[in-house]
Amino acid sequence: MDDNRLKAMIVSQDCSMREVMEVIDKGATNTAFLIDTTSRLVGIVTDGDIRRAILKKISLNVSIRTIMNVEPVTLWQNYSKEEVYQMMIERHLLCLPVINKNKEILDFVYLPVLANNLRKKTNPKLEKKVKNVFLIGGAGYIGSVLVRALLSSGFKVTVYDVLLNGAGPLQGLEQDPNFNLVQGDTRNIDQVISAIQGIDAVIHLGEVVGDPACQLNPDFTIDVNYTATKKIAEACCHLGISRFLFASSCSVYGAGEGILSETSVLNPVSLYAQCKIEAERALLSLSDPWFCPTIFRLATVFGLSYRPRFDLVVNLMIATAIKTNKIKVIGGEQWRPFVHVRDISSIFIQALHMPIKKIKKQVFNLGYDKNNYQIFELAEIISRVIPGLTIERYDSADTRNYKVSFQKLYNTFLPREGIGIKEGVRELIEAFKQGFIQDYTARQYSNFHSLINEYSE
Repeated sequence: MDDNRLKAMIVSQDCSMREVMEVIDKGATNTAFLIDTTSRLVGIVTDGDIRRAILKKISLNVSIRTIMNVEPVTLWQNYSKEEVYQMMIERHLLCLPVINKNKEILDFVYLPVLANNLRKKTNPKLEKKVKNVFLIGGAGYIGSVLVRALLSSGFKVTVYDVLLNGAGPLQGLEQDPNFNLVQGDTRNIDQVISAIQGIDAVIHLGEVVGDPACQLNPDFTIDVNYTATKKIAEACCHLGISRFLFASSCSVYGAGEGILSETSVLNPVSLYAQCKIEAERALLSLSDPWFCPTIFRLATVFGLSYRPRFDLVVNLMIATAIKTNKIKVIGGEQWRPFVHVRDISSIFIQALHMPIKKIKKQVFNLGYDKNNYQIFELAEIISRVIPGLTIERYDSADTRNYKVSFQKLYNTFLPREGIGIKEGVRELIEAFKQGFIQDYTARQYSNFHSLINEYSE
């Protein structure tokens, strides 16, 4: 037992949430044990409990009793490591106190350490060829493109998706022997754990995406975008799944100045961005040496997909230009980086092939320098492909403004030249001509309206 480490985890139940957060931040177990004046264990608080409270805008000055778990699972001495490991996996527990009959804390069991000790007996290989990929959100805007690219590259792919808009985006894949579909909710961690048995790598795209959609039900957003993501990562960590690729967003930079890199100050202005930041921190804080998350902060995506979206600025501008011969520019001076949906697939597949030590616990902005534009410039580019458009400009209350550097991506990966806005315009024009898209305002093309429909049902 490490007495100093244990002592650093024990705090009084009379502390504020801020004080307990400072204790947890200094430790390596993401956990604090709460005691009363007689040194009896009265509760447990985790890093996740505090982050959820922050996302719900609970003051850091409130008593820790507000959020502590007053009925924690505990262990007695002389426990079986194998049995405790299995129990912690099944019940999704990260850290447990070992107590005596007086509820005094004698020791603790931290799952990553326990898992490592047991894993050493089997001597697993960190660097192994990826064959089986678990794609969360594979029926979505990015996922429905990525799943086809993965299958074409020879991977076996299990798509895990709640199928909010049905399985249509996956049509035609059913007969592929390397394709498997599991309909499920990421909050159902037991189902996720069952589905990831035998998986070599996880790609996580399955969250509530976009500021308006996230604001519909903040508690739901936090559960899906933070809590579920954290639990899935912990499950991968303890099951020995090393590669975990997470789709974050450049929106974490918020209202930024200058050219922003991965080390720039984060300045989120929405719940969506704040959840991405907290999820990133949760992934990077997992200390298991066999768990190797890689985080990609995606630029604003554009382009044609098997599940098209027209709540994205480029796609919406193009669709309105095609159908109304007008483009509405909201604001116009603000900077945004853009990336084509197929370029994202290219980088993710490279990441699956890359030596894991090169990308372990790394954050990459994913996009191309040439696709940094001010919003009014997008309208001008589209008007050069679709002549005769009327461009209307309106004021905007949106404070987001970020021009992003992708140099770290270039230094690590072998990115293509990158698909430009003009090509995105042309492919959507063709999609409308061929009848692939009829009414671009239909609910299935908007995350916001899809979720409103789900809530109403």
